[in-house]
Amino acid sequence: MKYGKNLLFFLCFSILSIASNAQDLTTEYDYTVHVGAFFKPEMDDFDRIQSLGFMYAEAAEQNLTRIYLGRYPSETVAYRTLGQVKNSGYPDAFVTRKKINPNAETYSIHLGTESFNSPINWSDYNRAGKLYALINGGQIDIFAGQYDSSDEANRILAATRKIGLVNAEVKSVNPGNLRTVTEFEAGIPIKNIVLAPVEQIIQVQEVLTERGPAEVKRGPNLMVVKTTNTAPPAKAPETYDNPISERIVVQPQVETRVATPPTQMPTEKSNDILSEKSGAAPKINESIVAIPDIRAQAKRTSVLKLQTLLKEENFYKNSLDGYYGKGTAQGWHALLTQNANFRKYLTYNDCNVTLRSKGGTDPAVDYRKNADALFDWEELNLLRQITSELCAEEPTDAALKTAAIQRAELLLSPKKLTDEQRTEVLIWNQEFWDGIAEWSEKAAILKKWSLPLKASYLQSQIRLEDYFMDKGSTPQAATGQAIFVLKTMVAPYLKNL
Repeated sequence: MKYGKNLLFFLCFSILSIASNAQDLTTEYDYTVHVGAFFKPEMDDFDRIQSLGFMYAEAAEQNLTRIYLGRYPSETVAYRTLGQVKNSGYPDAFVTRKKINPNAETYSIHLGTESFNSPINWSDYNRAGKLYALINGGQIDIFAGQYDSSDEANRILAATRKIGLVNAEVKSVNPGNLRTVTEFEAGIPIKNIVLAPVEQIIQVQEVLTERGPAEVKRGPNLMVVKTTNTAPPAKAPETYDNPISERIVVQPQVETRVATPPTQMPTEKSNDILSEKSGAAPKINESIVAIPDIRAQAKRTSVLKLQTLLKEENFYKNSLDGYYGKGTAQGWHALLTQNANFRKYLTYNDCNVTLRSKGGTDPAVDYRKNADALFDWEELNLLRQITSELCAEEPTDAALKTAAIQRAELLLSPKKLTDEQRTEVLIWNQEFWDGIAEWSEKAAILKKWSLPLKASYLQSQIRLEDYFMDKGSTPQAATGQAIFVLKTMVAPYLKNL
């Protein structure tokens, strides 16, 4: 009996030992020195300890940022560095460890290896997408993206090499060892872009090549761009949120923090704006179309670009996260009320120089041909006034009429755009931003004039995206529809079509 109890105890002890050893085999630790938590830290603030190892940042609570130093294989090595950090003026620093699963695996694109104490051209690397650093002693391995399979990674690799990073290669790495590169490490704003698969890049480049180079003429104010489009219809990329250019970069796709889909609008009654009767004009509500609320929980490129613009002008102090929260709304309002050019346009609004002057609420107006009066929103009014004032050549009545009809058709009866429309709107949007960037760099005063144009364009895009999402469009489809409407508003004034 006693022998049986001893045997049972031995078996239980053995099982627990095996389980404990198995757990140890599936857990590793990275050791690092926690320097401290700081408000808006910059790399130059830590010049006394930069030579001790690669420094990186992680967001913390209450708008603080935690700063870490190095990656060490053992606690003993980390404590050696800790003593130097404390002697350099950081007495509250301490050693911390991060649990690593050695069996975890991801595929990432290795861009290059640098020394942490030598200048790194982060802007060049950042063309490849979201960046990660793997600290390896005195060297830093720089990676772009994380992918579930090697096939997916290799599709992006082809595009990465196409933009000039010819030595890039796909590697299997442990994601626990990767540190996200932020503005703190790089010293420049980091664009967390998503590079398009190479097949999409080639597809759009072929369209641009067949269209031929744009002929640019300089008017008294803004430029006029004339292009010759003889290319046959081309299949578009899968999303509107992908700006197309020779840099071959794609902005992040729309994401949402919540799982619930956008709220659907109730079914229109017979007297609503979108009701249709064969052969008859739709009946119009007497009230103007209500301006849609902006979704604070939708992450999108248009918001990210607006935040970046506002931050450059010191009207936005928060992080560039792509969410239209209170900080973004306050930044837009501050720019609107404090910028001299914007105040001028707001005065025009107070004097009723608005879209309403193009049609008003006259019941005789055929809103199937011009629905502008129904969408009498502040952003759209500002954009119209700005483009009208900056144009080099007045658009013809025929061009304005055609644009108004196209705009009304999509606004009153939202529908999916064709592949040809999707391709054209993508190309036009990128050409628009490239053209404005080139023009505004000619002189400081031109840059000031371009600010209201860019800001009102982005704010209008955001508002239109929410309008189309309220009508049932997916976030990506809504982005394309919004840009299509903006093209009909801007192109007649800033392009000779």
